[in-house]
Amino acid sequence: MGTARSFEALMREAQVLLTEANTRVLTDLADAEVTEVMILSSQVTKLAEAAHLRAIGRLDVSKAWAEDGSRSASAWLAWHCHVAKARAGSLLKCARLLRTMPGPTRPWPPAG
Repeated sequence: MGTARSFEALMREAQVLLTEANTRVLTDLADAEVTEVMILSSQVTKLAEAAHLRAIGRLDVSKAWAEDGSRSASAWLAWHCHVAKARAGSLLKCARLLRTMPGPTRPWPPAG
């Protein structure tokens, strides 16, 4: 079995694939294809949000945000991820809550 790819490598690959997907013309899709693309894009969004929150949680615990002089993880997120301060605070709160919850026993959402 091959070596597992790092979280960072997987995120970079996802970024490349999504960048390519965003160059595709959707106006030629049939109605059935449009609905399938909507369902798939919704699933991808949920998976991306889950990965984002996990990374935020790790940033918070590691205190890596302090290395550039940021006063908090929330301030670091707002500055480096270009989100509103309120949104950064909400993301951080959610990431902290997720750390207190039991982890899933299988991947979510289920493949297929």
